[in-house]
Amino acid sequence: MFGIFHDAGYKGLYGGIGSEEIKKRKRIDSKENLMDRMNATELAANQFRITQTRAKLVKAGNDVTFLARGEHLNKIKKNGLIDS
Repeated sequence: MFGIFHDAGYKGLYGGIGSEEIKKRKRIDSKENLMDRMNATELAANQFRITQTRAKLVKAGNDVTFLARGEHLNKIKKNGLIDS
């Protein structure tokens, strides 16, 4: 679930593309951790979506995969980081 959870967040921040496509576009080796190669702004945006989504899931008492994937996108859209 961890990989699906984060990939959904990347898709929200990067216009629908997942971590592997982001790595290709940025010419990052597939074995490298994407977050190790992000600038400060990207790291801050990703930390924001991770902490806000985690808090909402814990509050709701739900941790099912489809909800986690949807919450990343909803939080990112709500905060104006991507268009709805």
